Amino acid sequence: MNKELKYWLAFSKLDGVGSASLLDIFNHFKSMKAAWIASTLDWQNVKQLRNSTITTFKEKQKEINLEKLEEKFLKKNINVVTIEDDAYPECLRNIDNPPAILYFKGDFLNKDFNKTLAIVGSRRCSSSAVENTKFIVKDLKSAHAIIVSGGAYGIDTAAHTGAVEGGLETIVVLGGGLEHLYPKQNIPLFNKVLENNGVLLSEYYPETPPDVFRFPERNRIISGLSKGTLVAEANIKSGALITARLCLEQGKELMCMPGLLSNPNTQGTHKLLKEGASLVTSSEDIINYLGWEVDKPSSCDTNINSDDLTEDERNIVELIAYEPVNVEKIALKTNININDLMIMLTMLELKGIIKQLPGEVYMKA
Repeated sequence: MNKELKYWLAFSKLDGVGSASLLDIFNHFKSMKAAWIASTLDWQNVKQLRNSTITTFKEKQKEINLEKLEEKFLKKNINVVTIEDDAYPECLRNIDNPPAILYFKGDFLNKDFNKTLAIVGSRRCSSSAVENTKFIVKDLKSAHAIIVSGGAYGIDTAAHTGAVEGGLETIVVLGGGLEHLYPKQNIPLFNKVLENNGVLLSEYYPETPPDVFRFPERNRIISGLSKGTLVAEANIKSGALITARLCLEQGKELMCMPGLLSNPNTQGTHKLLKEGASLVTSSEDIINYLGWEVDKPSSCDTNINSDDLTEDERNIVELIAYEPVNVEKIALKTNININDLMIMLTMLELKGIIKQLPGEVYMKA
């Protein structure tokens, strides 16, 4: 137990005192308790701190009840670790501007950070990128991968959803405090993350609302926690490219999934590939790049034997094997009566061979 935790919490609670400032304070005073009781004159010797920040601190200091801070977090099931603690993840300790304090729900400190993969991409992404992301994530089950992403719409949501559906653990690195989960529409997903032994993580005091500048700021944590980063789909101006740059600066493996040339959201991804990012078209690529070991396959073969399918069913599966296809195209290419086709598609779904997407579009499961 960190005997100075209440002082860390108190400083973190102050407006204008971010992670960099907390580190400056700790490095100067060598103790957060010493900083708390220091005089204004002592504070003026702290590098990087503005006089306005010092003045605000001295004004707010009297309003904070130190003894009730830790009790508050216990009641809300929020855990805390500081860079001073031995349990602090080593993968974050040496990155540029490491988070001085981390708030989390879930079993964060016992994760295997050698099996972590960051997945990032555009919020406004194509349906194919969403499905491809989910497919690759679920296929990493045999490697016991832990998926790290930012909880935002688009690729982030696909990554976390794929992990939950595939039975993998996932870490959501938030752009605000744990009491301001964003986006609100993803709260049910965040609850499922926790139910699946995942983690909600933030460097911000729990009452801190999400803000535009905090999302790129937290990207260094997403990359820092991970052995490598996969960019699923991103345009030239996407925040995902910030994470990609941080990944390279941290000496990690940067990987990208290719996409349609006509999709502007793939321009950033293709730019990274041209610059030397590793190409990913399957989970096996990720496993090889990161040097992960996987579970040996079961001796029981669960694949559907093509002999179990009718000729029409085989034609349908062959048609949609490589990309999502709508009902009209399937009917046109196979020349199967639409009523019979719908029955066959339903049967193939029940067998787990294909799955339906919105708009009567089907793809291989």
